[in-house]
Amino acid sequence: EAILLCGAVGMGKSRFLEALAVTLKDSQCVRIPCCERQVIFSLAKQMQNVKARPEHEIFQRWLTGKVKDPPSAIGPEEMARGVTAVLRDQVATLAAQKPTVVLCDDVDLGDHLIRLVIRQLSAEAVTLGILMLMTSRPLATTPPGMTRVDLEPLSAETALELIKHLGATPEAVKPFLSVAAGIPQALVQIAKASLEGLLPKDAVAAGADFLR
Repeated sequence: EAILLCGAVGMGKSRFLEALAVTLKDSQCVRIPCCERQVIFSLAKQMQNVKARPEHEIFQRWLTGKVKDPPSAIGPEEMARGVTAVLRDQVATLAAQKPTVVLCDDVDLGDHLIRLVIRQLSAEAVTLGILMLMTSRPLATTPPGMTRVDLEPLSAETALELIKHLGATPEAVKPFLSVAAGIPQALVQIAKASLEGLLPKDAVAAGADFLR
């Protein structure tokens, strides 16, 4: 299955994937941090011990740095198809050996090539027998083949509970709740500022700038 978690920056999407990866002791975990530069090579490095089909070896050799440049006879579109095919087959090989979970963080920030790979894997998630969990900032539309879960900001009541759990005084923080807009990361910063005596005197005048 392919599941897409959508939410604003600071909702804890990346932290959720990190915590989940630690608990997956009985499964293979493939990490795809899409916001990193050259993430496709990072993914290929995770797969370097998974043998590719003979017709895909040239693409694997390029991805793992064994050859510096792709053959001049292979155009960019064919290169993209070949890279997608080899990584798809390698994930399939892993999944045939052991339960496999693919964690893709910040898919909306990925480059064209890694998006092609993710699209292929998500389209075949059921066939391959893998679980894909992806995160993204809010999207206007849901990519085909994905189950979308929207993460809503915390209510004022839940935000206050979080503030209390963090050890801050709710009364001192209340004027700043509208600034946090229910975003957990912002609430954590506000609680930390309160505990350190760094909260501005005027919440309205300060706006969200003091969180930066």
